[in-house]
Amino acid sequence: MRLVIIGNGMAATRLIASLTGRAADRFAITVIGDEPEHAYNRIQLSPVLGGEKTAAGISLQNDDWYQERGVTVLRGEKALAVNVDTREVQTTA
Repeated sequence: MRLVIIGNGMAATRLIASLTGRAADRFAITVIGDEPEHAYNRIQLSPVLGGEKTAAGISLQNDDWYQERGVTVLRGEKALAVNVDTREVQTTA
């Protein structure tokens, strides 16, 4: 079964971890995020802007983490429309 997650933030990362931890092969997961980077801890963004932390230091996961779980990540794409009848998601790509 294909599962598409729109938004690649903290909640999506947690959902992916939970789903792949319980039933690793149950879903073929694709996550769509309009930001060019992987999910990061937005709570820690102020310390990054203040120079106390690095952007890499607040990243939640890297490419390997997603690949190990068989997750396709579409970064820098925005979901424009979802057609539930045809089960299609239109993106900016």
